[in-house]
Amino acid sequence: VALLFPACGGTSTTLSPFAQSIQNLGVVPHRAEPAKKAAKPEFLYVVNQSDNTISAFKINTKTGGLTKVKGSPFASGAVPSGIAAYPTGAYVYVAYQNTGSSSTGGISAYSVNPTSGALTQISGSPFQGGRPSEVALTPNGAYLYDASPARNVDDIIGYSIDPSNGALTMLSDAPYGTCGEPEGLAIAPSGNFLYAMCTLYSEYDGEIAAYTISPGSGSLSEIYGSPYTATLSQRGAILPAGGYLFVPNGVYESNDTVSEYSIDTGTGALTAVSGSPFAEGYETYCHQVAVTPSSRFLYVANPNTDNVAAYAIAPSGGGLVQVAGSPFAAGTNVEGVTVDPSGNFLYASNSGSNSISAFKINQGNGVLTHVKGSPFATGSNPIEAAALAP
Repeated sequence: VALLFPACGGTSTTLSPFAQSIQNLGVVPHRAEPAKKAAKPEFLYVVNQSDNTISAFKINTKTGGLTKVKGSPFASGAVPSGIAAYPTGAYVYVAYQNTGSSSTGGISAYSVNPTSGALTQISGSPFQGGRPSEVALTPNGAYLYDASPARNVDDIIGYSIDPSNGALTMLSDAPYGTCGEPEGLAIAPSGNFLYAMCTLYSEYDGEIAAYTISPGSGSLSEIYGSPYTATLSQRGAILPAGGYLFVPNGVYESNDTVSEYSIDTGTGALTAVSGSPFAEGYETYCHQVAVTPSSRFLYVANPNTDNVAAYAIAPSGGGLVQVAGSPFAAGTNVEGVTVDPSGNFLYASNSGSNSISAFKINQGNGVLTHVKGSPFATGSNPIEAAALAP
């Protein structure tokens, strides 16, 4: 018996095209979920790499439109590259790399005004360590990790987070060695496993390093069988429902792909699912993926073709199905994609046109529609964004 996708609940006698495409994979689809109403204000923060700032916006939770937060843009460290939010939305963390081969970067930490969205740098910030390109937090907010590809030795640095003020303290056994030139980090919803996606540009190849996270100390231990061979792995994402890791593979000489791995919930080991990698086919350097909170749709940032590719995710893993109309045009050089907490809107960072493209997500089929007023101006060279609801 196949589940159907009626527009307003109830049942139907005919499979929708989306449901049929999933059924062709031999997987029973989930019922389409209605759009969720945002229970509180939502904000979007964008790191601008060329002018060392953070653009802050309030999200209109009905339309997806963006309004600049008073005081925006806010100063960041030099050459910001990654951004992540505390699980409750109380704090924002920005990885910056600084300039010069001998320079040390760090992490700027901010408290978020829950009413206005304004950022205030917390006491002790910035926190030094490595030259991080990306940051990721455990779901319980206990630990933060940064990926540092721009040191003499590639590594991951871990920090404990003081929940009362957001301050960071480097873990006693950090840093941890990792694969070459880590660009992305992803942490399982269970908080037990961390994955580093590495590019190995010098070898035109890539790897994924996998670690267990000690719940008591935050220490990392590499999983048996790690690192896993990949291809110029960029910034991936784990299904919010758990169980699967999606990694964009940026390949210069041929069309890109998205790899899908099943995650062993006991050991954290990765296994490529049948049919992976899936052909992306729209350009030659896909950079980041984002998954909706419902775990139903995946979106890919395509810098070289200035668009966002969209896929439906087979609910039990095992495949990606291209959404009708994909890819969807955005601005110039789309470096990053993020979905707001409600799952209703997607935002694409256009590094070449200094803007954010805003899209409404059709909850039934994953199709993207431009939000009125999009694109919205940012600072210079926006790289990545984070959306939160404090």
